[in-house]
Amino acid sequence: MYYFNTAVKTKINRAAATAILRRAGLQDISVTFCSQQLIRELNKKFRGQNKPTDVLSFATGDIVICPALAAVNARRYGNSLAAELLYLLVHAACHLCGHDHAGARAAARMHVAENRLLTYVRQKYKITVTGRI
Repeated sequence: MYYFNTAVKTKINRAAATAILRRAGLQDISVTFCSQQLIRELNKKFRGQNKPTDVLSFATGDIVICPALAAVNARRYGNSLAAELLYLLVHAACHLCGHDHAGARAAARMHVAENRLLTYVRQKYKITVTGRI
């Protein structure tokens, strides 16, 4: 089951989001959209970094996304906000599948995994979404 908590209003293609999580082989995932303040607090508590971030994922199956920071990234990377939210979901899904980007080899493997999911969502949903290099 996939649960989307949209306490912070945002536009995400839920069909595409659900398909990404299924395609990644993930089950029982909670996706929460939150404020910069809350994600900063979570980032400090769980990663020791006292700054906001765009997305966090937890081994418990929880994904937390900050739409305000996603909007900043969308402009930076040439995505719509909706596409950027899907990219962040792909990124978090890859982390939950065991990928990491600490070190060049791990980052390269994660990039391949992200691109597989991004290619899938582009083809199935005709969404233009740009990943990261």
